[in-house]
Amino acid sequence: MKHSFSTVILAAGNSSRIGIPKLSLRDKSNNSFIEKIVYQYFDFGCEKIAIVLNKSGYEFITNYKINFPKNTKLIHNNEPELGRFRSIKLGLQAIRSQYCFIHNIDNPNAKSEILTKLSENIKEFDWVKPTHYGKGGHPVLISKRIISNIISSTKNDIVLRDFLADYKVKKLEINDSSILQNINTASDYQQYFKSNNQKLNK
Repeated sequence: MKHSFSTVILAAGNSSRIGIPKLSLRDKSNNSFIEKIVYQYFDFGCEKIAIVLNKSGYEFITNYKINFPKNTKLIHNNEPELGRFRSIKLGLQAIRSQYCFIHNIDNPNAKSEILTKLSENIKEFDWVKPTHYGKGGHPVLISKRIISNIISSTKNDIVLRDFLADYKVKKLEINDSSILQNINTASDYQQYFKSNNQKLNK
């Protein structure tokens, strides 16, 4: 069943608050965020993986000669200033899957057990939104109906949350705060390492 699932990883932002491309940040194993995320989805069994990048992100991957699985596509968004929705659209156009996870580069977590729970709850809904104590997190999982409608949309200045508001959603409570991770600043990055150290030392 997993072959019906794909993912779009959004990495075309400017990363202005942290000062370097977020996809180049490193985890405790010294893997870049983008490598960690891609291989989590690959290990889960995703059919296709699309990474949407701006110029600096594309150059980072090219310069460091990062090896991704063969089912990974690099998508260059040459107009990232048009907004996140355009990146989503470009990614979805490249994969055209039955179901698709939308994953932000500022959250390096795509745990298999969470992806499994989301995938098990999509069939009767248009999309699934993970929550932790009622607070929405990521990734979200969208259906073919939403994928098709995003691709056919002529607008770019749309917030995904607003676009999804008219569709049938399953809010799935997840007992894991990692779905709320949002690394935008150096302080966020330090906290990420601190929390992971605490887990490793338990």
